[in-house]
Amino acid sequence: MSLAEIKQTISAMNEEERFLAAAYLRILARENDLEWQRSMAERCDRIAQGQKSTLDQAHKMHVALESEGL
Repeated sequence: MSLAEIKQTISAMNEEERFLAAAYLRILARENDLEWQRSMAERCDRIAQGQKSTLDQAHKMHVALESEGL
């Protein structure tokens, strides 16, 4: 498939399909990113050690970030 065909396919997608395609491209971009892999490994280690957030803490963080436009 050529780049032009890929662009045409993406243009024909609905919003949800584009969102999923963009997420897939981000995964592919990070696949060989050693810094990102190291960061994810560190996060997984912290979670395994019990450093987790409660649902209420996550919700408060989401509301705060959303209020900042993030």
